[in-house]
Amino acid sequence: MPTDYRAPRDCACGPKGHRHDARVPDLGDTLRKMARLTSAQQTLLRRISSHAEPVTVTQLAIESDLHPNSVRETLDALVHLGLVTCEQMPIRGRGRPALGYQSYTPADPAFPARMLDQVSRSMFAWLTDHVDDPHQAAHEMGRYWADDALAMMNVPEHSGFRPSGDFSPAGHLNKVRLFLISLGFAVRPHPRIDTGLVLLGCPFGCIDESRPDPLALEMRNGMLERVIERTAGSMAEARIMVDVNHPLRCEVILSAGGALTGHERAAAAGGAPPAAAAARAPPPRWIRPGGSIGAAAEAAGAETERCAPVARLDELTAALAAAHPGLGRVLAVCSFMVDEQAVGADAPLGADALVDVLPPFAGG
Repeated sequence: MPTDYRAPRDCACGPKGHRHDARVPDLGDTLRKMARLTSAQQTLLRRISSHAEPVTVTQLAIESDLHPNSVRETLDALVHLGLVTCEQMPIRGRGRPALGYQSYTPADPAFPARMLDQVSRSMFAWLTDHVDDPHQAAHEMGRYWADDALAMMNVPEHSGFRPSGDFSPAGHLNKVRLFLISLGFAVRPHPRIDTGLVLLGCPFGCIDESRPDPLALEMRNGMLERVIERTAGSMAEARIMVDVNHPLRCEVILSAGGALTGHERAAAAGGAPPAAAAARAPPPRWIRPGGSIGAAAEAAGAETERCAPVARLDELTAALAAAHPGLGRVLAVCSFMVDEQAVGADAPLGADALVDVLPPFAGG
């Protein structure tokens, strides 16, 4: 269908039909006003919005089963806020002409969430149909989104800063948490790690929590990655870990940039030369996800363990399973990282390899 781009003076409704178009309503301002409405004001606004034509006080009073004076008082407040307009109705019969009330405001408080979901689902469908690598495209879009959101909120660029003595990863991550909440993410502090966050939801493309859109999750990951880059820069490093059983849930763990690892600090404290330090196999780290101690640490009876050097990861897991009854079934559903890189079961291990054992989240 062709679009008519005539100027208002040429429009079929005539120039008088545009007398109210001088000021375009600001959606953000409208939503802020709606958030402050009382329950009576919200109810009346929804009732007015359900009418295609202007509605009178008498009609609203009958529909609401309220006294006209009560309706009029609530209407005056809505008109004052600019959420409802008032105009004179056509004269019918004798007496004063009645006033009609109409609203052009989205009356449902959930409107922004629905609109965001509709736009995102359309966008992801287009990426799937027209882009060779939609996951990479969604990831990059998340990074662009982070840049735009940070700029709109006047968050300064930190990527070139070096950490100062009073830099606190925990305090910094709390600021990131508040920023993510302002964008609609469900975020809480990590229950056991003070430099961690747990994301429990995503504001777009994930209405069905049992089947979140993979592109929505990829866009979320790109956004998280870019926010950490821009706000922490060289001051800290972050690890994003997604729960494979419940992909809407993920952890963000922040650590101060340039800090020594655990086995590096141990070697420095013991005064051992580098060769001797490398000859000792470092302990695996047991990551505690979710709201309780990780299943692997619980089955092993410890959060860390020093192991004899072995050639491959599957040899290490077999040795751990033999040493700890009940650990084998847990390791079977775990994923692994060697020196902070995701690996398969047959990955080779160096003498100084550092192994992360990542069980599913609590409840997974």
